[in-house]
Amino acid sequence: QKYIYYQFDSESCISEIFLSACKELKLMNYSKLLQKHTKLLAVIQSDFPIEQRPFRETAELIGWTESEVIMTVHTLIKNGTIRTFGPVFDARKLGYVSTLVAAEVKNERITELAALMDDIDEITHNYLRDYNLNMWFTITAGSEDIMGNIFALIERFSGVSRILNLPALKVYKIKAVFGAAKTASLTPKESTEYQPL
Repeated sequence: QKYIYYQFDSESCISEIFLSACKELKLMNYSKLLQKHTKLLAVIQSDFPIEQRPFRETAELIGWTESEVIMTVHTLIKNGTIRTFGPVFDARKLGYVSTLVAAEVKNERITELAALMDDIDEITHNYLRDYNLNMWFTITAGSEDIMGNIFALIERFSGVSRILNLPALKVYKIKAVFGAAKTASLTPKESTEYQPL
């Protein structure tokens, strides 16, 4: 996968999904395990070890065994709690350019445009919004020319009546932790405050 991105359908579903994972792992102490679970989510999103056996290191951080961590992560991927698992790269440091794009698209053309966009590797994080500018996505490309060509392709698509190029002028937030308790300790040196999106 090109990037790591964890999404939870709602905060309220986490306990239910986790209970299912507990049953699958045959682990009985739900409340104690739930605390470890929130720490696991925090670690794999913020401080996932880059080493030969990262799940063993993660297990040591939260007090589990390596196999429990692997089985839990597998379960959370399988049931859709964790939708994507992979590295995040700072595109700017690698020489890429990126922008956020907002487009106003006729409802009857959204599916067709989304299918077109799915075939463009440089387009990520494509979302529908209940607003005039109803399709929001990012373009991350190897050059300004490539990004401009993609932008122009979407702009020319029949059904797109307006499109805005919204490049970041200053980066304020580069990390988000989804579904982990605000009080979960990530590492002794760091804690993360977050707001649900």
